[in-house]
Amino acid sequence: IKDHRADCRRISSQAGFAAEAHVTTIAKNPSALAFVALAGAFSLPIYGMVVTSLKSEDENIAWPPTFWPGECTLENYREVVSHPEDTPVFLWFRNSLVAATSYSVLSVAIALLAGYALARMEFPGKRLYLILLLVGMAVPAIVLLIPSFIVVDALGRTDTQKAIIFHKLGNTFEILLIAQY
Repeated sequence: IKDHRADCRRISSQAGFAAEAHVTTIAKNPSALAFVALAGAFSLPIYGMVVTSLKSEDENIAWPPTFWPGECTLENYREVVSHPEDTPVFLWFRNSLVAATSYSVLSVAIALLAGYALARMEFPGKRLYLILLLVGMAVPAIVLLIPSFIVVDALGRTDTQKAIIFHKLGNTFEILLIAQY
């Protein structure tokens, strides 16, 4: 059997690469160590949710808490899915899918039309419109939350998907992003 390592070294040296690859370890790179530590810290809540969902009810309320289920069970998932009148998970999933898809398609369509007009067309008030868009970006979204709710409530659209989909259409960032592209 032919030794392929010698061929690889010969080809890599002809191509200008070092024969031995330089491997950076986490110990030699403190920023990588910090990144790994942060990734681990941010993963803990997700780990906790998954492990808790696999535990039995008695094990979930036991003290001291365990970090791994003594006996993994899918009973919690079976119970949620088998009682759609109590927890309509599939309805929630469908509603989220419809709202996210509708908002994405409409938002991109509006941003494309407005961005194209800003980038390619000349019209009176274009400069004023651009200034208003930039000022609109400076306003934090949380400031608009209560006025948005008042408008949605006045239109009688509270607790509807239309309120979720339509209240944020015409986002200034999206319009300016498309105009700059």
